[in-house]
Amino acid sequence: MEALEAADRTSLSSEHVFHAACRDVAEATGANRVSIWDFSDRRDSVHCVCFYDASTDSFTKGQVLTAEDLPTYFRVILKEKYIVAPDARSHAATAELVDPYFRDHDIYSLLDFIIHENFKPIGVICCENAGAIRDWQEEDISYLRQISTLISFRLKRS
Repeated sequence: MEALEAADRTSLSSEHVFHAACRDVAEATGANRVSIWDFSDRRDSVHCVCFYDASTDSFTKGQVLTAEDLPTYFRVILKEKYIVAPDARSHAATAELVDPYFRDHDIYSLLDFIIHENFKPIGVICCENAGAIRDWQEEDISYLRQISTLISFRLKRS
């Protein structure tokens, strides 16, 4: 588990830890897209700090999603702390992402887990499956919960 080993080395940059975590999650869960998002202070938007595409082994960052555009998603993820959406295009919490995001990226399944600091949401880690619907297993959810704890140390607010 490269991400956990990387987090123990305090001299490593957050970017390195995020890259390692996204790769580890993709490998462990079989998700072909994994990303880490940082909430704004008001929790009305999230900013992508690391996006990993396993099919091309490439990283990007910078996308922003807002509660104004995705009110249901934000309400559910903040309240429930995670979203398991095997059929994300018809899931009540994620259906509003179909036109602005899922169709363009061929996304069918989504698994998101909140990242906390002192029991307050500070970010989201997201697994996506492109090309086909995927049933997320309990092991996937458990693994993502563990990784979210690791990532919380790197997203901490000053």
